Amino acid sequence: MKDHGCLIFESDDCHRDNLDQIEQKINHYYQSKDSRYWVSFDIDGVDAGEFQSTGTAEDQGLSLDFIQSFFSRFAGNSVGMDFTEVNFELAPSAQTRLNDECTFR
Repeated sequence: MKDHGCLIFESDDCHRDNLDQIEQKINHYYQSKDSRYWVSFDIDGVDAGEFQSTGTAEDQGLSLDFIQSFFSRFAGNSVGMDFTEVNFELAPSAQTRLNDECTFR
C-alpha cells in the first residue's frame, strides 16, 4: 500500500490524543478538509484483550475507545469502508465470539 502512495496510519500513531494530527495528515494528503475518502480498517490492529475474532490479534494494539473516536470523527467524510481480517470463527470461546459480534453492532 505504501508503494502506491496510500495514506496509512500505523498502530503506534493511533491514539485518541493524536486525532488532531491524524486529521491534519488526512487534510494535507488530500489537500482539502472537505475531501471524501475510503477507509480500510485491518481489525488485526485491535488489542487482543478487546477483540479476538481475527487470526493475528495484536498485543497492545488499538483500543476500542480509539476506534470509536476515530470513526465518530472521520466516518462522515468517508464514501465507504471495509473491515479486513474479521473472522468470528477464530474466537477462542462462544462468549468471546458473542462479545466480538456485539462490537460490530
